[in-house]
Amino acid sequence: MAATHGQRLEPEAEAPMALVVDNDLFFTVRIEKTLTAMGYRVCVAMDRTAALAKVSAATPALALIAFGKSELDPVALVQQLKALPAPPQVLGYIAHVRLPAVREEARQAGCDLLVPHSAVHTRLPFLIERLQAHDIAAAQQIADEAE
Repeated sequence: MAATHGQRLEPEAEAPMALVVDNDLFFTVRIEKTLTAMGYRVCVAMDRTAALAKVSAATPALALIAFGKSELDPVALVQQLKALPAPPQVLGYIAHVRLPAVREEARQAGCDLLVPHSAVHTRLPFLIERLQAHDIAAAQQIADEAE
């Protein structure tokens, strides 16, 4: 069947959704810019309730969560995201001084990768690329090099 003017034979694939959960607007704008350039549709949530409302409408392929904000309850949020029928990959970030204390709890909750803020600032595309390839060891190495 031939396409008429303005029609396509196949619909474009919808861009994958990325959920960013952080109440720091300055930081989320930077993340959103990078994710958009990588081809993601970005949804930003300022708290856990808003994040869960957004995922009830559409399941994200990727979730980036600020672990340094206790009011976001990041551990509970990760557990809820990982309980979805098609759970997203979760990239958590936190201040480097708090990383060792939180890493194991984040991992047990289901966080795929927990990195320092500096790695998100400087290496986010590389971290996501390795995370998508399920190469967590390489992603961790990239994060460690960013410190």
